[in-house]
Amino acid sequence: MRFNILAPILVVTSVVTGVVMGQGPNIYYRLTNSFNGPSLALDVANATSGELKIATAGDFSGQYWRLVPAPENPAKFRLQTLFLGPGRSLDVVNDGANTKLVLSPTAFVSGQFWTLTKVDPQATFFKLSNDFTGPSKFLDVFR
Repeated sequence: MRFNILAPILVVTSVVTGVVMGQGPNIYYRLTNSFNGPSLALDVANATSGELKIATAGDFSGQYWRLVPAPENPAKFRLQTLFLGPGRSLDVVNDGANTKLVLSPTAFVSGQFWTLTKVDPQATFFKLSNDFTGPSKFLDVFR
């Protein structure tokens, strides 16, 4: 299984509602893509390391993703799971290749600032890019 920052599209699908975290209700999303289809979703593989996996879609808190406006730039979002909470955000590993994803401790780093771009005006599909890898590389996952 590979995670890449460079290719087609990660689809924000299935709004998961009715989940309460903290003091009020929030909206969570299941992240799937057009290649794998809606039956496979981005999930937490290891809570300690923040490693990710593609797993069968189900009622798992590691598959509930919240888009949190970044206070530093409200046009950008951090992606956090219900499972690991606000202390961990989706990030790109700065290893020279810059193609690996992980849930890192939430910090003021460009790999955690994500932009959602509609695929087309009528679509409910979005491409996700981040400030670290730039606007021409998008979140993509392969099983």
